[in-house]
Amino acid sequence: MIAARRFVGALALILALGGCAGTPWFLGEPLDGRPAIPPNSRAETVADHRLKLNQARERREKVIEFAELVALEQRGALHADDTRRLVELLKERARDWIALKRAIPLVEDLRHIIAIDPARARPLASALRNAARAAGDRWLALGENGRAEDEYRQAERLGAANMLFRLRAAWGASPADLEREVLERSLAELPERALAPFTAAYLDTAGTVTPRPDPAGDSAVSNGQAAADTAAMVAHSPKLIHRAWKAARVYGPVPLRARIEALPMAAGFTVDE
Repeated sequence: MIAARRFVGALALILALGGCAGTPWFLGEPLDGRPAIPPNSRAETVADHRLKLNQARERREKVIEFAELVALEQRGALHADDTRRLVELLKERARDWIALKRAIPLVEDLRHIIAIDPARARPLASALRNAARAAGDRWLALGENGRAEDEYRQAERLGAANMLFRLRAAWGASPADLEREVLERSLAELPERALAPFTAAYLDTAGTVTPRPDPAGDSAVSNGQAAADTAAMVAHSPKLIHRAWKAARVYGPVPLRARIEALPMAAGFTVDE
């Protein structure tokens, strides 16, 4: 009885599979008769890429020409004139990235140029420094803090300025000990996603005034100087506070947004400004 049941089960399985499987000579071929394996699935050789490169040049198709030059570069098959042409195309594309304000692909292309032609490292140092810092800002805006830190480190090694607050933002470290001028620059330059702790620290600077001593000992003069110092410190930049408010509306936190909206200057804030 058990053997009979096993036989019936095996027969049923064979019949069920019959609808989705055929004889061995049909393997690799769909049921509609089209071949499942494309005829040109083999890996392309250097000669194939060279042929496509020449055809692209004849047709003046820069995109295909660039792709084939990169493929030849990856195989170590670039000729001297190919290398020069690849650098030209990379420089041309880098100009497009600058116009489009695309820092991440820009820094990649600049590094590619230097990797191909190391002699260009010094002339491109300034452009690469600025591009790396901008790429770090872009990664930070996307929430990719690790990549942002990598780019900031690269920019710092090239001598980029204003990196302390950027690294603090990438680390998620407190900016409370930064000077007011640094906080103002951070609010102006950092992406909105990273502004919250810098905004809070900037607002806190209103309570950090220490009156300067009056050498003459005149209390009236001392009080007047203290008032002037306090006014200078309390006066937050409306432009920076407005940017911080827009960031808080999107990224929070809610208490920070409420704190900004409690300021007299916030009464006239609009999103479209």
